[in-house]
Amino acid sequence: MPQRKCIVGYFKGIKPNPPLGVCVTILPEAGEMFEIPAFTEHVPVNILFIMATQNRELDVFKTVKNKGSFTQKMIDTIKQYFPDIYNRMEEQNFLICDDKGFLQKAITPVIRKPYIVIKGKLIVGCGDSVFLNDPITGQGCNLASYCAEQLYETLIQYKDANWNPIGIEQSSM
Repeated sequence: MPQRKCIVGYFKGIKPNPPLGVCVTILPEAGEMFEIPAFTEHVPVNILFIMATQNRELDVFKTVKNKGSFTQKMIDTIKQYFPDIYNRMEEQNFLICDDKGFLQKAITPVIRKPYIVIKGKLIVGCGDSVFLNDPITGQGCNLASYCAEQLYETLIQYKDANWNPIGIEQSSM
């Protein structure tokens, strides 16, 4: 079962928050709002990224299916829960940067087998490909980086050892 709902939109019509950078607002037990300044192909935008705890106050985008209703729901949510952002919003100019500038996704944590042998070659997975977790702090990226570093160190340390993949299933992919 998903633990979080990821709700993200690329919006125009929010004045920058000096100093320019990523801002995070945490609502305990309800979720978080990440405000991320960015540039699209055509205009600068603010990425508004809500990580809503399922079935809590911020989990209000369930019925939203188009950019108009997504934009209105974001305005209502920001007005109610994120007054600092709302105070910088130019509501008449607040809109999604393009038709595909929004997304909703539920994250279900999962742990997968970390390796496979394909045509005699061992393939090792890292990060979210193996351990998909709540994405609140970018654990997938952090975990993949750490895993790659540890794998490198292990391979260097045992570079002259014989590898014996007993028990590793073979795949004909």
